[in-house]
Amino acid sequence: MLHWLDVFPNPVEAGKEFRVRIIIKDGREKSDSQWQNHEVKIVDNKGVKWWPKEDAIYTGPGYQLYGDFLKLYYGYTMDVIADFPGVSENATFYLKVDGEILASTRVNVVYPGPINASMNCDPAIVPLTKSTTCTVHLILKRPETITLELKEVDFGGKRVWPNGPSSVRVNKQTVTLTPTTRQGELSITINIDEELADYYFGHWGYTHKLLESPSYLVEVYLTNLSYPVSDVITLTEKKGDWKDWVANLVRILQGAL
Repeated sequence: MLHWLDVFPNPVEAGKEFRVRIIIKDGREKSDSQWQNHEVKIVDNKGVKWWPKEDAIYTGPGYQLYGDFLKLYYGYTMDVIADFPGVSENATFYLKVDGEILASTRVNVVYPGPINASMNCDPAIVPLTKSTTCTVHLILKRPETITLELKEVDFGGKRVWPNGPSSVRVNKQTVTLTPTTRQGELSITINIDEELADYYFGHWGYTHKLLESPSYLVEVYLTNLSYPVSDVITLTEKKGDWKDWVANLVRILQGAL
C-alpha cells in the first residue's frame, strides 16, 4: 500500500483551522469484486486521536470510510481532505493503518501579534473520573506591558467556564506580562466526571456518552489575544471499571426503592 499525509496551509497561524490531505492507495491489480478492510486513524505526537470522527463518512470510487473503518477495493485509492481545528503549538500527526504508522506530517505554527501563546493538557489521555490540567503558556515577544484576562473555556465546542460545572477549575484569571516579566502561565483543571457529562449533554446519567466521541477539543479564550489556545484530549475507560460503576449505580437505585 502507498500512503501520504500532508498539511495545508503550513505554516499556519495559531488558532486557525487547517486541512489535512490523506491518501491511501492499494497497490494490487484493480478489482471491483475484491477488497480489504482497514482500521484508519490520525493521531498526534501525544497519541491523541484527531481523525476521523466517530460519525465520519467518506465515500468515493473504490472506497468507503465509516468512522475508523475503511473498505478499500484492490487497486483503488482513497484521497480525502479533512478539516482540523486550530492548534497553538507545533505538532506532528501520524497516519495509522491497522495499528501501524505509515505516514506522518508536521504542522508549524506562527504567532501573530506581540505574544506567543500555547497550551498543553496533561495527561492528554484521560480515564473517566480522572482529571487533566491544561496549562496556558504566554511569552511576550517585544518590550511592552500587556494584561491578559481569561474570558472563556470550551470543552468539545461547549462553554464550560465561567458559569459552568464545578468540574472545571482555574488557578487564576489574569496574567500580566512586562519587559521584566516576559513569561507567564495559567492553568485549567477539568475533572471528567458525572457533573461535566450532565452539563455537556444537558441530561443526567450520560457519563458513558462521553466515550462515544472520545476526542475533545479544549479551547481557552483570553483578552488581548486574537486566537484561542487549544489542545485535544482523548477520554478512555476500562470496560471492567465501567461495568463496576453501572453495577454500583443499580445497587443504589434498588436500595432507594
